[in-house]
Amino acid sequence: MGKIYISQLFPEERVNKILNKYDIGLEIIEFGIGYTLDKDDNGIVEYYKRNGELIKNRPLSIHGPFLDLNTASFDNMIKQATLTRYNQAYSVAKRLGADRIVFHSCYYDDVYFKDVYINNSLEFWNEFLIDKDESINIHIENMYDKDLLVLKELVDKINSNIISICLDIGHANCYSNQSLEEIIKLLGSRIGHLHLSNNDGKRDSHCGFNNGNVDILMTLDLIDKYCNNPSMTIEVSDFKEAEESISIIMKRNNKKLDPKDPRYMTEEQEQIVNLILSNNELKSGKDVSNIFNELRGKVIQRLLDAEMEEFLGYDKSKHGEKENKNRRNGYTSKAKKVKTDTGEITICPPRDREGKFEPQIVKKRQRK
Repeated sequence: MGKIYISQLFPEERVNKILNKYDIGLEIIEFGIGYTLDKDDNGIVEYYKRNGELIKNRPLSIHGPFLDLNTASFDNMIKQATLTRYNQAYSVAKRLGADRIVFHSCYYDDVYFKDVYINNSLEFWNEFLIDKDESINIHIENMYDKDLLVLKELVDKINSNIISICLDIGHANCYSNQSLEEIIKLLGSRIGHLHLSNNDGKRDSHCGFNNGNVDILMTLDLIDKYCNNPSMTIEVSDFKEAEESISIIMKRNNKKLDPKDPRYMTEEQEQIVNLILSNNELKSGKDVSNIFNELRGKVIQRLLDAEMEEFLGYDKSKHGEKENKNRRNGYTSKAKKVKTDTGEITICPPRDREGKFEPQIVKKRQRK
């Protein structure tokens, strides 16, 4: 799979928590509403004041405007309004450094004949693409499309390297007459991006992966088989379900990695990394070194205690008569500082009453 994003469907502080925990991108939905684009500087300044740190050095996707707009409209004024809004959103994506933007297909089977929709939409997209370069991928997302063949034909006729389909799994499950397997086989490599959520097939409720009638993991297996490594946005509106869904994706991706790959982690390693990231604000390599150096000191302290237990021959929690008359005698009165290749650590070596304990992990007079 390609890059992973989380949609900004819950409060910013919770989005921030997820982004601090996982190394993923953000899909911004704020510019999907017209009135945001009417603000000064298309709303960028206001957004950046609130979220500048959140989006810094992070993959970004923009969800383009959709309410009241229509790329296939017969009304030229509506078409021009749509073009204006799309261009505004594209400009926002450029200035924020986003690598992709998603727009709706605007296809309604009960309103348009297929050929009319394709011709009207093709005219719109050709005009929109005149001044666009290849720095931003543009994805056309299925909405109420019953037959995804229409979107396939439109994308083929647009015939642009930067245009592909955003397959919204939730929309397809609710509104399409085709099964997800049929759709994925049909669209194949034209799928450049995914919107992932689950539902009951009746309402697009943006549920977590385990809360609906779509087998998300089987769907992703089909994507792997028929598509060309598309990126994905997790569009789950409940915070806990979103976290659970991200974890499912991470575990799935990890299983597919070669153990020699630097990205590979055991389940235990992943738990440790997630715990560190969720409880520490790490902004630089030095911050990372400091936290691991501190952990190194904690591990060595635990090993020293284990050495003392082995030396005395009993666990410190053991009560009653003991074979060895020697006893623990607390810890050295002054903490010991030891220089390591990652920095200085602080430990408190344990003592015994007879002074016979000779630690091995860090010897008595060792300073580096």
